[in-house]
Amino acid sequence: NNFEEIIIRYSDEDFKNNLRLDRSTATILVELYGQSERFESTANKGLPKVTPQKEIYVFLWYMANTNTFREIGNLFGICKSTTWNIIRRVSLWLITIGHKYLKWPNASEALHITEIFEQKTKIPGIIGCIDGTHIAIKAPKQNKESYFNRKRHYSISLQGVVDCNKKFISVYCGEPGSLHDSRVLRRSDLYRKAHENVSAYFFNNSFLLGDTAYPSLDWLVPPFRDNGVLTTVEKRFNAFHSSARVIVEHAFELMKTRFRRLLHFNELTDINFIVNLVICACILHNMCVDSNDTIENENVGNQSQNNE
Repeated sequence: NNFEEIIIRYSDEDFKNNLRLDRSTATILVELYGQSERFESTANKGLPKVTPQKEIYVFLWYMANTNTFREIGNLFGICKSTTWNIIRRVSLWLITIGHKYLKWPNASEALHITEIFEQKTKIPGIIGCIDGTHIAIKAPKQNKESYFNRKRHYSISLQGVVDCNKKFISVYCGEPGSLHDSRVLRRSDLYRKAHENVSAYFFNNSFLLGDTAYPSLDWLVPPFRDNGVLTTVEKRFNAFHSSARVIVEHAFELMKTRFRRLLHFNELTDINFIVNLVICACILHNMCVDSNDTIENENVGNQSQNNE
């Protein structure tokens, strides 16, 4: 059984359809992972190492599809426990390099982002748009009631801030699905850092746009609440606000389209492991944006809507 060889012989189109990344992006991952200490330390009990290419392919297959660990192991000719170990190992490696690809903009980058947003929306000073989405999970073993969300399924929250290119510049994941977006925000590193030193994070009085679930802060601007008496100027602002904010919704949709695993973690109950995998998806999403590795929004439909 050498499924790795079958993948190598895939056409570029089949490769993208199955692993959800361009072959060139996957090749970069293989090269980086092969050079990493995380891979070099995997030899065990005198057994031959699995190649870095195979480990990356196993990981990408897991993230791109909904197969079980056993099914993926059968495809690649490895046992279930080896499949699990590979996915865990690659995810931990991605987390260690994630700061290179998922990071808050510096002053010059922030200026560029605000200029692009202003060209698109007529609103000056926007550094990013914030929103939350749900990641469906199995009922956890502990405190499962807190993970039961208003859509009546178990989930954890993912808070994301994206820039003008739909790249994540801040993510916070793992809070129980029952928590309101505003509470998730207040428990995030983003909130703590902004509270401690807003000017170091939000250059030149820049700010985020968020929907009405978020509070109005010096650095976070929701739309005007429509109480039936909004002025023309307020209505116009809300329209521009909405046209800008949709970018974060699109980023979530594209990521869930690319990495179908995010629609439901049907085996794992280890919340920390799930959180790491979600963060890995955000990192890979950004790498794809940097590489112009696009994917069509296939409108994952009701499953995605249920995760909102």
